[in-house]
Amino acid sequence: EEHEILEKGSLSSQMQEILKIVYGKNLTLALDQLSPPNSIAILEEAKKYGILKIISAFDHMISDDNIYKTLSDLGAFIEFRFSSCMPSGHSIPIETMIEKIKLIGYERCIMTSNFGQWFNPSPAEGIRMAISALLEEEVPAAQIAKLVKLNPSDLLK
Repeated sequence: EEHEILEKGSLSSQMQEILKIVYGKNLTLALDQLSPPNSIAILEEAKKYGILKIISAFDHMISDDNIYKTLSDLGAFIEFRFSSCMPSGHSIPIETMIEKIKLIGYERCIMTSNFGQWFNPSPAEGIRMAISALLEEEVPAAQIAKLVKLNPSDLLK
C-alpha cells in the first residue's frame, strides 16, 4: 500500500528491503499505479543501489510532462498500455500516447497491450492492434520495435 512506502519523508524499511532484493537478484522493479511522488522517491533510492531495470506505469495520462521526464531521467522505462485506448478503458487517444512517448524518447518507453481481461481480445491480438495503431499514426517501424520488442527485451536480461 502507498502509505507503507514512505516513513517520515524517506523510504520505509520494507521498501529498502525490497530494493536490496531487486538489486541482489538483478530483477526488474515495476512501479505500477503509485503516485508520482512515491515513484520518484523509490527511483531516487533505486538509483543509489544501482538498480537499472525499472518500469513505471500508469493507467491514465499524467498532465505534468515534467513527471514523465523526471521518472525517465531517474532510470525508469515508462510503460504505456494500449488497453487505455480501448473503449472499455480510459479511451485515451493513441495520438496522446504518441505525443508523450516522443516527449520522453522512444529509448525510455515500452508499450504493452495490458490485455487479458474477458472483455478484451487476447494479449497477442492486443499488441498487434497497438502496432497497427502506431503504424497508422506513421510511427517508424524502428521506433515501434523499440517500444514493443527491444526495450522490453532489455528489461528481461
